[in-house]
Amino acid sequence: MSQTVFQSYISKRVGPALITRPDDFENYASFRNYPLTARLMQHSMKFERGDSIEFRAMTGDNGTAQTYSPGTAATVTIHDNTAKGRAYWRYLRGSASWTDAQVKGVEGTTNASALAQTYINQADETINEAVTSVINAVETKFVATASNSDMEAAGGLEPYSIFASVTSNGLAPSGFTTVHNINPTTIEGYQNAAVSYTVSSKFDQSAGILASFDTAYQLIEYRGLNGSMNKFLKNLNLSNVAALTNREGRSFYIEALRGQNDLSKVSVGDGAILRPVYGSAEVVAVDAFDRESTFTAGSPEYLWINFSKLKLVVRPGNMGGMLRSRLFNPEMDRPDLHTLWLMMDYNVVNVDRQAHCYVSAA
Repeated sequence: MSQTVFQSYISKRVGPALITRPDDFENYASFRNYPLTARLMQHSMKFERGDSIEFRAMTGDNGTAQTYSPGTAATVTIHDNTAKGRAYWRYLRGSASWTDAQVKGVEGTTNASALAQTYINQADETINEAVTSVINAVETKFVATASNSDMEAAGGLEPYSIFASVTSNGLAPSGFTTVHNINPTTIEGYQNAAVSYTVSSKFDQSAGILASFDTAYQLIEYRGLNGSMNKFLKNLNLSNVAALTNREGRSFYIEALRGQNDLSKVSVGDGAILRPVYGSAEVVAVDAFDRESTFTAGSPEYLWINFSKLKLVVRPGNMGGMLRSRLFNPEMDRPDLHTLWLMMDYNVVNVDRQAHCYVSAA
């Protein structure tokens, strides 16, 4: 290496000491938490094919069971008390782009391995930013205002948000007739539970938050049969339930718990309720609710969601299970530009609306 190249190498290495690598890249993402995306990923379903997503829901008793006298004739009719639910694939993409000049090593260096590692590190950091953008979009779309044309319609672009399938009255959202192609007005079995608490008496034992939670828990609890009949009537696992709200709603619930112990002070044991639960259901402050101003200040609401019944359906990918990537190396008219596309085909399907409860503020 010549003296000139060596001096150039040294001069360009003098500067800030970079203490982060791609594997510990400081990621100041948009949200403080991702409880919706994280929980939905735990129960995600992956399908490679299919032009839409369908499921069957039992809508009630078909009424065929009856007592009889041995030897008497029976009247047989064909019954189908199931409804076919449908959702359409939605498509999300983000990208990471960089040029050779952005990641090129020191001019004149002959250290090929160092040059390659520099290139990989810079590209990885750019990819981290793109992945963060995609996940931020996924979480935000989960809390979006319900829109029939965007979410229910076949030609829409948006996935279902939780407000498209869990409503304050149990029916379809405003502007909708059906949810997943099922009309909850005519099919009572496809309505979510709905209760309310009185804002002016939010800490009251009979009209406040705790009282509404007592009712909500009973409305979504389902116990089937044990033994061989469990395959037909299964118990609903409440360990998958979370009560979702914003920071104010979580604080109100904690205050209600503390108020049952001592209204005048915070006790030494209150640290145990800084991660509050009701039964086995964690009361979670969803940061996206605050970012999107989902609830009216002073009147937070609570969505009791059973995440084993709210399904994230995705096409399998090669990045993180639900993202797939495709790298476009230099284009013909821009030979030094590289673009990595991150794509996600998915939707959120509510297979059992009775498993959820909306606690509204009144």
